[in-house]
Amino acid sequence: MSKTKMKVVALLIALMLVIPTMAAAAAPAVVATKSVEVQMVFDGKTLKLPDGQFVFMLKGTTYVPVRFVSYALQKNVNWDNAKSTVSVSNPSKEEQARLQQYLAALTAKDGENASKVGISKRLVEKQAKFIFNGKEMKLPVGQSAYILDGSLYVPVRFMSESSGIQITWNQKDNKISAKSSRPQAENPNGGNTTPTNPTNPSTGNGGSGNSGGTTNPGGGGNPGGNNGGNNQPNKPSYESITANAQSQLEALETSCKNSMMAIAGDLIAKKITKEEALNRGQAKLDECTTKFENILSSVESQLTSNGYSTDILQQYRDTFEKQVKDGKEVLEGMTG
Repeated sequence: MSKTKMKVVALLIALMLVIPTMAAAAAPAVVATKSVEVQMVFDGKTLKLPDGQFVFMLKGTTYVPVRFVSYALQKNVNWDNAKSTVSVSNPSKEEQARLQQYLAALTAKDGENASKVGISKRLVEKQAKFIFNGKEMKLPVGQSAYILDGSLYVPVRFMSESSGIQITWNQKDNKISAKSSRPQAENPNGGNTTPTNPTNPSTGNGGSGNSGGTTNPGGGGNPGGNNGGNNQPNKPSYESITANAQSQLEALETSCKNSMMAIAGDLIAKKITKEEALNRGQAKLDECTTKFENILSSVESQLTSNGYSTDILQQYRDTFEKQVKDGKEVLEGMTG
């Protein structure tokens, strides 16, 4: 191989490694938690969360899915992936009719709670901008937004203050309640339409879908991330679950490395600046981390629900962290 080609390859490898290494300090935080059991009463009707969505308690703060609560408050939601911006606004008449149909389909049965209790999940911190009726609203200091299986979660108090609609949290009764500014009408007859991608905060325009449910907020996908197969007639084997997990993780590793190489190639070809390369690298790191956590969350759910040990999850995590460490060491060796 010529010296020129060797230099190009070295630059590609170095950039592929330096981007995640430099961004490691700013990598999104991951929080392990369990879901809490709640009732959700909006406009006098008890609603249940879509499959794969939950309510969480973090440091004494109750977190809820942005899109679900916005819909329950009779608000429309859009996600701008390029700007990582959530926009909540009053719906048009057509959107209002869809909202009513959607919420009617989520009406809970007597005694049914909105959120299942004790479901272990790992939430990934997500930087996002929030616009309510044209005005930017910022999360309180010390609080963050989190992503899980394509659903974005924020504090219930933040939703209340930002929307201007009082949302009451009764901790004694585990009950969240509110009266929207547009009371629900009776569910119109006919029509099977629902709001655009109603269960996924990732994209107000539908998205292309992803059976893994492991997308960042802008990639569409299956909001539930329900790959656990809990309703399968035959119990899946431990080997089949872990083999599938390994396959997903290897595919994710390949995809992320290829993306980093593409960024490096664009930088070397002077199609983008170093700053642009680092920004794209940071975004890709966030996306890969989110996907990794979602895969592990799904695998953990499958293993737990079928009575298997979850010890292998730590092996997956150790491998993931080792890749970052190895990359740093290689880079230091090349630049030392």
